[in-house]
Amino acid sequence: MSDHGGLVQKTSIRFTKTGDAAYHSHHDLIRFWERAVRRAGLPVRQTQGFNPHPRMVFLHALGVGTASLHEEVEFEFYRRVPEEEILVRLREACGRTLGVVGTTALPPVKKGRTAAAFEYEISGWTDGALAQLPVAIAEVMALEALPMRRGRPGEATTVDIRPYVEDLALSDNSVMLTVVNSLAGTARPDEICRVLAEKCGMDVSFLCILKTGMEIR
Repeated sequence: MSDHGGLVQKTSIRFTKTGDAAYHSHHDLIRFWERAVRRAGLPVRQTQGFNPHPRMVFLHALGVGTASLHEEVEFEFYRRVPEEEILVRLREACGRTLGVVGTTALPPVKKGRTAAAFEYEISGWTDGALAQLPVAIAEVMALEALPMRRGRPGEATTVDIRPYVEDLALSDNSVMLTVVNSLAGTARPDEICRVLAEKCGMDVSFLCILKTGMEIR
């Protein structure tokens, strides 16, 4: 099936994923954006084959249950559309499910950008945990390695996430976490939550994770 033509325009959509939307999986998010660009009537290029989909690239696959103030998805258009019009159409198509913050015009080339780092705010700590967090954070940052098991039972592997933890600090009643992202991997905020919660003797299920920023290259 034709993709309607060559790459004429490339745009990144910045959006927020908060409230109930934080519990939508990445696959849910993909399907949502497929429907949104169709409702918006935007000239998005399609993949080839018997089951074509809009050409789009997410800079980060956010974990289920993590809210975000900064997510981005890139679309390729086969016909030029003013950025302001793209913004208006998508805000109407997305309704209240996602917050469409803005657009960024990108060079019309296939090579995309990459996410270099992520910033998170972890809140919901008990008073007892808050008193212990300075020591717990110092212990984590002093570690030479922080091995973490990932994967399904029987298929799990051990990954050292310490090289990806760039900064960890207590600010008011929240923990501010910065992790670097690379081709080799990254650290997940829920992993850091588990480590700190265990050190502070609290139930990790009470913690809330909010992605507050993303460094893009």
